[in-house]
Amino acid sequence: MNNLTFLDEELANGYGASDATLKAVLPGGRVVHISDNISPFKFLDTCPLMYHAFEYNSQSRLQASIEASSETAVISLARYCYTGSYLAGELDGESILLLEHAETYKIAEDFDVPELQIMAHGNFSCQIEYACCLPKPPKDLLDTVRFIYRHFASDEARRKHNLVDTLLNYCVAVYLYHKLGESLDFLTAVHEIPSFRQDLCRTNIARNFEDDYSSIAADTASEDEGFAMVHRSQAAAGATPHSPMSSPELVPTASIAQTMVDEKAASDDDWDML
Repeated sequence: MNNLTFLDEELANGYGASDATLKAVLPGGRVVHISDNISPFKFLDTCPLMYHAFEYNSQSRLQASIEASSETAVISLARYCYTGSYLAGELDGESILLLEHAETYKIAEDFDVPELQIMAHGNFSCQIEYACCLPKPPKDLLDTVRFIYRHFASDEARRKHNLVDTLLNYCVAVYLYHKLGESLDFLTAVHEIPSFRQDLCRTNIARNFEDDYSSIAADTASEDEGFAMVHRSQAAAGATPHSPMSSPELVPTASIAQTMVDEKAASDDDWDML
């Protein structure tokens, strides 16, 4: 995602000199130099806020230093303004990544580029859906969980965006299939983010335990002290990384014949297999 070939391909292109500097200010204050070959006029129509961020520095050269979650997010925004797409190439069906789409969605919101938001949200949903068909979860799943809960977990953000619900439905739907309960990293993330742990429980309940295997058992009566989930998903037929955006929720054709007996413990035998 971080290649800058689009700058060479679109150099100047009738928009004026391409000699401005673009830098990214990352969390913690680290500054990353992006390029000295930027044409500010490329942002005039698609991202006016970025265009107006360029100012003359002490060397009388236009420069913009923008705050962002990562270098990738800044390059994605620039690539979109130059080419109409933030992707460096076609989505790779062999490797599913989520964080770049979530970060692009966030920077598009920050710089008021709704078309880019829609594009990033669609790709995020598409990748989530396709990930349900693969034997392993995305490599950056946990980084994505942390990022989304850092930026989109408030009540207002949940109403306005749909990233948290999309992510939760995926985690519940593939919990057993992707062996999330055996992943130390996943369990660490669950422990680090109490709201994520609670949301997983609530999402499973909201889905009415409609998955192949599905149970949530609290180690104690309180949601805050832990949980155990069991699930196996059914892969969506014909899903590809290029499929239109849709809900990642997988709805089986038959209903569960048995309900949770108590809050403290539920074994695999408590549920009928679909």
